[in-house]
Amino acid sequence: MHFLGNKAVKETPPVRLNRQRREVAMPRWTEGKDFKLPLWNDTVAGFTYIGVLFTIGWALTPFMNEYSSTEYRNSLVLEGLVLLGIELLVIGTYLFIALRLKKKHDPKLVYEIHPWDKLVAYIETKQSIGPSLMATHTVLTLAIPKPDDPESALATASINVGHETSGLAQWECIRQFMEEGPEACPDPKNDETLAHYKAKCRQARKEMSLLPWLGKKVGDWFFQRYLAHIITERRIKTLALKSLPEELKAWSAPLPREQWAKPSEALQSLNQQLARAYKRGLKFTQMGPVSEWQAGREERQRQKRGRGRFRA
Repeated sequence: MHFLGNKAVKETPPVRLNRQRREVAMPRWTEGKDFKLPLWNDTVAGFTYIGVLFTIGWALTPFMNEYSSTEYRNSLVLEGLVLLGIELLVIGTYLFIALRLKKKHDPKLVYEIHPWDKLVAYIETKQSIGPSLMATHTVLTLAIPKPDDPESALATASINVGHETSGLAQWECIRQFMEEGPEACPDPKNDETLAHYKAKCRQARKEMSLLPWLGKKVGDWFFQRYLAHIITERRIKTLALKSLPEELKAWSAPLPREQWAKPSEALQSLNQQLARAYKRGLKFTQMGPVSEWQAGREERQRQKRGRGRFRA
């Protein structure tokens, strides 16, 4: 389980946000093609397996016959080893070429670079019904719509948030990072890190008496809490960073300040309305759909243009 977890961390493709370019890099898997190995099926595999076993038995047979001459034994062993070598060479060459061909038809991981201003984000609550229980979980999904079908997603990334309020908070943190920078985001907490766990252990040693503290240490050892924190921190600091592809490293390189992308006027107007609403004490859930904000903005612009023509 430990090595499977490490493998999953290494192979999990990351989602990258670049506020200097105002772009999002999101992974997706291309559709693969069905590919069958030529001249290979269960029957051929069975005969191949039996043939290899027969050749190995042929090479070992002379050692079981005590009455055969040494020259006869050596000749049978040599013939068996030569035949076995030829079989393994043919099978290995076939499998090498076939698996290379199959790999070309497998789904491939590609990254879609999409403008931040056109990214779609939504929070969805799902209910899974089983034979004896019903589970509810909420996810925050970031989606890149297809160019020819805006109702469908070309690439998506979902985050388990537990509750809609937590999902809104996480989305607002992402939005503040892209619009205002990392200084506008709250500092990350040290909860569940190795340093925080060690600090709690030192605090417990000061506050607890000897017997309860020893019970806690035994529980920590039994449930492997210390080992779990070490493994988690190693995965975050070392394994996860190695999964960054080369093309994203170049895309993530910092740009000079004068080359930074600028937000559109429509997005700047919406951000200003959102900031004013926050100052008035409104919550995000009380502000209504963004489409109503845009409709009101367009209506005010039409009224201004109409007053200008009337004065002229």
